[in-house]
Amino acid sequence: MKNKSEESANVLSEPSEVSAIIRVRCPECKKGIVYAHGSQMNRLCPSCGIKFEREPGYFSGAIWIGVLLATPVALFTMFCLLWFFRDLHPAIAGIVASLSFIPLIPLTIRISRSIWMYLDHQMNPETTYRNPPDNPDDIRVPVPPENPGMGASIPVVPAYPDKTAEANFASGQIKQEMMEV
Repeated sequence: MKNKSEESANVLSEPSEVSAIIRVRCPECKKGIVYAHGSQMNRLCPSCGIKFEREPGYFSGAIWIGVLLATPVALFTMFCLLWFFRDLHPAIAGIVASLSFIPLIPLTIRISRSIWMYLDHQMNPETTYRNPPDNPDDIRVPVPPENPGMGASIPVVPAYPDKTAEANFASGQIKQEMMEV
């Protein structure tokens, strides 16, 4: 059985969810950093190895959280403008308030993604635990090519590159499929 000093030491060493959300840390271990640098997210937690973006379009719900974070700030700015400049038209105050929020967008995106990951982790926790990756390049998202090309198609390679496959293909028994990128 632990004494009170050991319990309080564990409580102090374990960051709270609110502080982990604000510091944009992993929802599982609350230690691993989510962003490698700038706006580039890590694929996996460097500490516990869980996957941050579970599926394509995963952070679509974070857009709504970002709107919920941005709206009160923009409305407060608009009402302050209308309070101090009483002759200002409300439409102009709204435009100025919206434009004044632009520098806060990167911070809002980070916080809203962090909140979204914590909400999703509470509702649907990660079931597969991994060890942290050995290679740091496995964590980071690769940089996309500068000019990926448009409408490039992948050549079709027969499943069986022997003579019988060619004969079956020529006779129409195997259908050719094409995939477009």
